[in-house]
Amino acid sequence: MLALIKRLLKDNAGLFYYIYSLEIILRLIKNIWKQEAMIDMIHSLWVMVAATLLIIYSTYRLYRLAYTRDSYFYYSLKYSIHQVLLTGTGINIILNLIFYLLYCPAKTFDLFGKTLSLTSYFVLVVTFLYLFRSLSHKVLARNIFLSTLLGTLIAYPLAFYNTFQDKMRPFFIGASSGMEKVHQIYTSILPITIERSSGLHILTSTSTMVNLIIIGLGLLVYFTSKPLKVNW
Repeated sequence: MLALIKRLLKDNAGLFYYIYSLEIILRLIKNIWKQEAMIDMIHSLWVMVAATLLIIYSTYRLYRLAYTRDSYFYYSLKYSIHQVLLTGTGINIILNLIFYLLYCPAKTFDLFGKTLSLTSYFVLVVTFLYLFRSLSHKVLARNIFLSTLLGTLIAYPLAFYNTFQDKMRPFFIGASSGMEKVHQIYTSILPITIERSSGLHILTSTSTMVNLIIIGLGLLVYFTSKPLKVNW
């Protein structure tokens, strides 16, 4: 298992190291010129772009792990695609969480919420990947995977908003590191920023519960789908 983890880190962590380095440099610059609004704006934009890029990159790496035969090393190990995918998922969760720890300011820091957010998203990704990988036509499987994943990511925050819109005004989708008295609620991977209010507790509790349900159901489907025939 150690050899598998080392290889997955080698194949997945390269871009993360560059992003980490750039974030550390930007944070140092931001701390030196604390009153510069332009630097704060550049940093906030950078965080949004970098975080999105890393999520897309992680998803792409998991997709290639499941749907291509680029890395023969993985096929030569004693582990099944089921185990390799799950290990790769755990590594990508940790790598993205490290970036969050680097950029998130103390006033909006929510390690538990972010961890649930990343875990629920990547559990969805790996579950859909494995389920649709059993289809014989790879292009069809890829298209169904992307459609199902995007549909789920859009439907979740929309349903959340329709249910609690009276408690979410004002709000915007995305994270903010420059506003006071705001809180992030994570609907899977998409953060919703709202003003702190009396309804915050029910919003946070509901999003936490739904993310936990997604994780539980996703893992249940993932493990029960193990008998599906998947060509590694």
